[in-house]
Amino acid sequence: MTRKKIAVIYKAKIGMTKQYATWIAEAFKADLLELSEIEQFGMLKYDLVIFGGAISAGTIRGINDLMKRAYRELVIFTVGMTPPSDLDHHALLERNIPADRRTKTPVFHFHGGFDCKMLGFFERTILVPIKSFILKLKPTHKLTADERAFLKYYDKQVDLCKWKSILPLLEYVHEKVA
Repeated sequence: MTRKKIAVIYKAKIGMTKQYATWIAEAFKADLLELSEIEQFGMLKYDLVIFGGAISAGTIRGINDLMKRAYRELVIFTVGMTPPSDLDHHALLERNIPADRRTKTPVFHFHGGFDCKMLGFFERTILVPIKSFILKLKPTHKLTADERAFLKYYDKQVDLCKWKSILPLLEYVHEKVA
């Protein structure tokens, strides 16, 4: 039986998504590529594409660019500050993945990290007013999981990446390619 060709493609800003993508690529001996390196039809040479994007303000980085490209089979993983158990998966998928692809595309979420120093000037500049806005808008007990994570880590350097987090994705892909 011929081994399926797998690519792990990612869109990252801070580096946590790239870390998970690297671990996944190593596990499958897959090609590891940044999304900007892929040509329009470049993903068609792979039997399976595993795409990783960081969550930023409820949007999966790179997802719109990815959805414009042709691919055979797709698995998505997201990385964000919200713990996977607290993430509103339904809202995230509804906002980012077209309805006709939602049921066909498995999505896994991993706990990421944050490093303010890795952000651009504009992104760093808007953090303080966002924090103030959240604190003035809602009492603490009514904050969403995303808002709590933002307030906890917005000015810190934190890495919550864990290799074992990718195990469900690895098991799923092993079943698909076996």
